[in-house]
Amino acid sequence: MKLKLDLHDIYNHGRDIDRALQDIIDEAVRIKAPVVEIIPGKGSGSSRGTCSGSSSARTSRRCTTG
Repeated sequence: MKLKLDLHDIYNHGRDIDRALQDIIDEAVRIKAPVVEIIPGKGSGSSRGTCSGSSSARTSRRCTTG
């Protein structure tokens, strides 16, 4: 099962992005999902950086930004 996180609605709310990333990673671990797809949203440069930065702290999971 692949989980998907679309950041379009919260692309300019840093805390909401952090919370959404944490929630989707927690869910992926809980259900043992092999893949989490993250759609960065508008102005994807900063969102992509947030996704990459958040994922780098989780060495057991890989974050792939779309």
